[in-house]
Amino acid sequence: MMTCMIRTVIAVSLFLLIPLGQGCTAAAQYSVADFPFRHTAYDYKVAWKTGQAGNGTTIDGIMKNTRYPDIDQLDLTIFLIGPNQKVRARTTTIPAPQQSRRNDVVPFSAKLKDVSLNQGDTLVFELHYRGSEGGGGRSGGGGGVDWHSTFAVDALTGQPREEEKGKTEEW
Repeated sequence: MMTCMIRTVIAVSLFLLIPLGQGCTAAAQYSVADFPFRHTAYDYKVAWKTGQAGNGTTIDGIMKNTRYPDIDQLDLTIFLIGPNQKVRARTTTIPAPQQSRRNDVVPFSAKLKDVSLNQGDTLVFELHYRGSEGGGGRSGGGGGVDWHSTFAVDALTGQPREEEKGKTEEW
């Protein structure tokens, strides 16, 4: 009898503590100051940094939803384009959390395998997601718009390529 009671107390305690832990992780804060490269698009602000890791280049950053009340089904593809305009590497990442609201910040991490960044290289970021203006439930529920957003920057400096000049507003 006592064993059953102890198990019940433990189960109830765990049941009550799990939501508290989730609340703490959901409130994670990210500082744009940690990321030297920035870009502002119509619907997202993106900040990132690059690094070398063994057999490739890492790209870690954050994205801030500045447009839609609800966004989900988000994926980010990053292309490394050489000076000859050929794709040197490509990676796709699924940032988490997948659902965000306006002004939410979502982290991402990606790795371009077996390459390093060179003079003349370009990074092309392609964001794909479903956004909803609200009123019809979550964007994945049949409403909203399926959207692609792309921008290109110098791989070493993070400076926008000619067609992207002027899109580096403050956060």
